[in-house]
Amino acid sequence: MTATTANPSAPPATSGWGRRAAALRASTTGFVLTRLGQGTLTLLAASLVVWLLDVLAPGSPAQQVLSSEGIHNPSPAQLQEVSEQLGLDRPLIVRYLSWLGHAVRGDFGTSYISGNPVRAELGSRLGATLILAGAALLIVIVVAVVLGLLAAAYASHWPDVAIRTLTVVCAATPAFILGLLILQVIVVKLGLGTVLADGSIHDVLLPALCVATGSMAVPTRVLRAAVIAAVDEKYAVLARARGARRLYVLIRHGLPNAAVPLVQALALSAAWMIAGTVVVESVFNWPGVGSYLITSLQQRDLPVVQGGTLLATLGYVLASLTADLVSGLADPRIRSTP
Repeated sequence: MTATTANPSAPPATSGWGRRAAALRASTTGFVLTRLGQGTLTLLAASLVVWLLDVLAPGSPAQQVLSSEGIHNPSPAQLQEVSEQLGLDRPLIVRYLSWLGHAVRGDFGTSYISGNPVRAELGSRLGATLILAGAALLIVIVVAVVLGLLAAAYASHWPDVAIRTLTVVCAATPAFILGLLILQVIVVKLGLGTVLADGSIHDVLLPALCVATGSMAVPTRVLRAAVIAAVDEKYAVLARARGARRLYVLIRHGLPNAAVPLVQALALSAAWMIAGTVVVESVFNWPGVGSYLITSLQQRDLPVVQGGTLLATLGYVLASLTADLVSGLADPRIRSTP
């Protein structure tokens, strides 16, 4: 009886599990690269718009630089010299590419007012802004989860109606009005908190609450709707039939299935908080990037405005990109969408 020998040149058989794993890796890689590409294109488009602020803004940057140095009536020769130093005599496309190359390395030029590098000016204030935004996001997460689950537990009853009404009121209240009310009532009359914050975590509660109030409506409502939809599924109904309490079903089955839409809603709220942080920092005298950006805008310090605006855009893109990646990795159905 002759033994059959395997052909060494034949390709190894691939199991069904191996093919599925390879397809999963390919779809995940494609999804991540697509989202990264979209984020990069968004930043490029934003950089062009931000750079155009320097081109379309009234007045001469050379005049602004000389004014910051105390020369308010410069001669044409002085204006020409500073214009050449700033590269204003070069073609627009060359100026943009040069500015973009420096911006990618974090170099946004020099402030017209202080004469310091914009990177140093923004970097010294970035920590305070991150503390404020992080505290506000933490408040939004806690409040959205608590109120969303409570509204879902009492759907169509008075707690649900009260929570939905509260979220509408919070979303419709401008941040600067709420900030002024907090300062007048809580800080001035009750003596809690401080008017001149130092940017530390000890003074962050009131401004963070002001930022979070307008941003908690969407995550709360999204979580409520997702949890209500999840508890109507067969597995949740079966758990209730086996004697599980409604609160257990909401937390055990409803909350995990609502994670993906909740993450997306939180990312949207985080993007909104970027604009809210700018206003609240100005109201509470918070020494962050937002208040500095408003001051620079009033002083027409264009390099600072460009750097701060691009930094805010980067925060928005990173928040959206993080939500897309987390949602896509958690739910394979999202990876199939373009």
